[in-house]
Amino acid sequence: HGVEALNPCVGFIVVGHLAEYLVECIVRASPSTELVLSPRNRMTPGRLTERYGATLAANNQAVVDAADLVVVATRPGDAFSACQAVVFRTGQTVISVAVRLSLRELAPAVAPARLARALPIS
Repeated sequence: HGVEALNPCVGFIVVGHLAEYLVECIVRASPSTELVLSPRNRMTPGRLTERYGATLAANNQAVVDAADLVVVATRPGDAFSACQAVVFRTGQTVISVAVRLSLRELAPAVAPARLARALPIS
């Protein structure tokens, strides 16, 4: 997958309330964006697959394999281990929404992908 300038595939590792909010915002901004969701909490991803046509991945590695942009929406204490458990690729971008976890701490777990942080507030 090369990153498409206007329509990358966006994957979510761990889909809870924050990820649900972000998915809704992405779909409002760009309805044709391809979404791939982690199967961790089947209730929320199931609702989102029905509502927005997102794909429910078999596991977190399948999310990473499919996505150009990966949003890590775990609890801060789980972000490093969740990222370390999968293999990212060069050219991929990872966005962490975990608070109290520095980019310096998380960067080795997502290498060779690029890492950024987003702290959404409503």
